[in-house]
Amino acid sequence: KTKTLGQDIEMGEGTYIGEILTELATTTKCRIKYDNQGRLRVTKGSIDSQYVNKSSVWDFDDNKTADFLNITAEYNFPNVKNKVTVWGESFDGQTFKATAINNSPLSPVCVDKVGYRVDNSIEDLYGYEQENVDAFAEMYLSIKTIQEIGINLDCTVLPHIDVEDCVSVTHPSLKFNNERFFV
Repeated sequence: KTKTLGQDIEMGEGTYIGEILTELATTTKCRIKYDNQGRLRVTKGSIDSQYVNKSSVWDFDDNKTADFLNITAEYNFPNVKNKVTVWGESFDGQTFKATAINNSPLSPVCVDKVGYRVDNSIEDLYGYEQENVDAFAEMYLSIKTIQEIGINLDCTVLPHIDVEDCVSVTHPSLKFNNERFFV
């Protein structure tokens, strides 16, 4: 089955092959990276934006493991949103729009608890039909609703940990109890 990209990829003169490959992977909703053996990998994207189905490859525990040297945490509350709008356009110029709102009473950032935290409207590159725009709005809301915590963790060399692996961290003073992080 042949499928079109939904958009043209235009690159300027002198563009590096890496930029072209990255653009192609992004357009087709794939991930592209070098693994820890130096091989270029292109993998299908995942709708599991919280990586709940991915197991941790290493458990860092401040009290139990000698490989844990130092940690600092940074919270990114300004980027947490509970209302997003997505739009798209078909090949014949018809526009589609969807708005997703976090009304979940279980969420600490639901609109009833903190009011509206609105993100800028974004374009869905696959928004050539309403179904795609609706699905992307829901997926984008789930990403923007996550309270982002970034950590800098200094540890001994662990060569088996690679980009896109998950690790868990236990650190009492930061109130992390087996908290999962994406490398």
